[in-house]
Amino acid sequence: MSAVAKLTNHRETLQKYFDEQRAVLTAFAYATTYSWIDFFNFDFRIIDGCLCIFAANAIGTFLYLPPLGKRVSRNVIRSCFAQMEERNGGSGVTRIENVPYEMLKHFPTDQYEFVPKNDEYIYWRQDIADYRGNDYKSKRSAYNGFVKNYPDHEYLPFEHGMMDECLGMCDVWASDRMAFGLDNNMYCAMIEEARVMNARLLRGAGELGLVGRVVRVKGKIRGYTFGFRMRDDMFCVLLEVTHPEYRGLPAYIFREFSDDKEVRPYKFLNVMDDCGAENLAWTKMSFRPTLLLKSYIVKKIDPRAKQFAAG
Repeated sequence: MSAVAKLTNHRETLQKYFDEQRAVLTAFAYATTYSWIDFFNFDFRIIDGCLCIFAANAIGTFLYLPPLGKRVSRNVIRSCFAQMEERNGGSGVTRIENVPYEMLKHFPTDQYEFVPKNDEYIYWRQDIADYRGNDYKSKRSAYNGFVKNYPDHEYLPFEHGMMDECLGMCDVWASDRMAFGLDNNMYCAMIEEARVMNARLLRGAGELGLVGRVVRVKGKIRGYTFGFRMRDDMFCVLLEVTHPEYRGLPAYIFREFSDDKEVRPYKFLNVMDDCGAENLAWTKMSFRPTLLLKSYIVKKIDPRAKQFAAG
């Protein structure tokens, strides 16, 4: 069975558990889980009434999310770590990813350590739709500059027939970003990962129910953005890619998308994390987030480290 078919077969179960969590972290969504299927083999298990999502690759196996259920017991946590340790041996891969702050209470601090991940950026949607005040002066200028310099632009709904052109534009974006970070292997690997994810999500946009928009200039696609409903008050901006030669386009497409009829009903926008990239962090901070949403990696404390700390 293919990775896509395997995930699709579990879609209803996944959605049920995600909806019960009412989480705001973007990892708690089917679309974001789907975006990783080129990188991980997912294994879904019900343990003590909780859904446990294991993710494996050539390096090892980890828990993609904390156990999902109405009651997360110590038993399910111990069982998950035992299964990972059996697969990984003494490898440091054994861990639970994407743990929200409110779920740390399930992990006793004398047994587990918490490693902060990159924050997710939450915006008040209306702030982006308006670009009002001094805080958004540069964004207004960029937006107006794009509108003025490219009067023949069009903001349009994504259609399946646009996919190949979007993929070609994504390749241009990725090549430009890699050239920017040639001396940073980790950054280039991140861009290549993003390119693969973009291709996967563009091809699956219809099945996933993503809201997609493109910007054309002189009839050619020069930017696209996609997102989905996280919960009743929050919309996730999953993808945003713009051609590097068109100044002001990022500010334009973000504002237009935030005021789109499909996005307008939501109070908040979650634009995900910055992947540890300084330039991306600077850009996301420049849009004045309302909240930086924290999450953690949970690992077992090495008994030898405890002994050392005890002196």
